[in-house]
Amino acid sequence: MGTVKVKYDDGNIRYKDTNSELGLNLGIGTNLNLGGSIKPFAEFKFTISDFDQAVLFFGVKYDLK
Repeated sequence: MGTVKVKYDDGNIRYKDTNSELGLNLGIGTNLNLGGSIKPFAEFKFTISDFDQAVLFFGVKYDLK
């Protein structure tokens, strides 16, 4: 469940809105162990709701050990 709140007030114009939506997140990911302290990763996430969305993440993690 996600909630979004928007509030705007500039003295003359006031606007306030709140919206909640129920959805489902499905995802899969992998970490690549290349033998060093820096580990690349990739993740794919698909959100099922009124506004379906697919997201692909790439990044690196640094092992502090």
